[in-house]
Amino acid sequence: MDRARYHATRALDLWRGVPLPELEDWSGASAGRAGLVERHGEAEEVRAVAGIGLGLNAETIPELVRLAEGAPTRERRWELLALAEYRCGRQADALATLRRAQETLVDEFGLDPAPSLLELQRAILAQDPRLDPATTAFEDGECPYPGLLSYGIDDSATFYGREPDIGACLELLDRNGLLAVVGPSGCGKSSLVRAGVGAALVRDGRPPVVITPGPHPATDLGALELAEGRVLVVDQAEELFAAPADEQERFVEILLGIMASGHPVVLGIRADMVGELSAHVRLARRIEGGIHLVGR
Repeated sequence: MDRARYHATRALDLWRGVPLPELEDWSGASAGRAGLVERHGEAEEVRAVAGIGLGLNAETIPELVRLAEGAPTRERRWELLALAEYRCGRQADALATLRRAQETLVDEFGLDPAPSLLELQRAILAQDPRLDPATTAFEDGECPYPGLLSYGIDDSATFYGREPDIGACLELLDRNGLLAVVGPSGCGKSSLVRAGVGAALVRDGRPPVVITPGPHPATDLGALELAEGRVLVVDQAEELFAAPADEQERFVEILLGIMASGHPVVLGIRADMVGELSAHVRLARRIEGGIHLVGR
């Protein structure tokens, strides 16, 4: 759900109003324009459905009010609005929304309400438990999906779907001695670095040392004692760029020294921060041959 909401939001952010305005007087563009408007409406509904699925009901209600009023014949929008209101504990508002939808359809457009609209009204009146957020029972009582949290090395048993990425990363690491896992925020870099690559190294008998740059990254890195051949993993490496320039420089020098002594290094870094590496040319040159881009 969070991925669907993210992608729908990104798509909607690209919308610039009426499509093909330069072709407004050409009848041949009408179908294309209508199709784009329809896709825009579908993306708005996808984002709303994802928001409700994630429990963001109160946050989604204003958006659904706008959507329902903007296209009152799209009954799905009224249903989503009523469901979000009901899940916020606003049963009376949810029923009022459905009554308004029926009156609008009948009085203004001469349309009969869809059966799904009437069924939702009956379910709300009965406080049907099927309207509550879905829950899933697990044998051990714990959900293996950590939500917005990253998977760690110990979570590898429930980390799925990144096998091709893991294989490509390990190949890059062995060939280059330095692997940079790069991708946008929220794409799962940390999970891939830890539960994917890190866990694979553990199974291979090469347990990594994992760090994240803190307030004093150079001091922390310099204090590490790495046994021969141990792999160093620097997760969320973009945090380094919050430190003063001299601290960054010291960190990079220590890191280069670690690699020179034969320790493979894995960096997880946000895509929008990769440009910051231009201030550290030697490290940037090493990274060029070991970048693995992560998609969502």
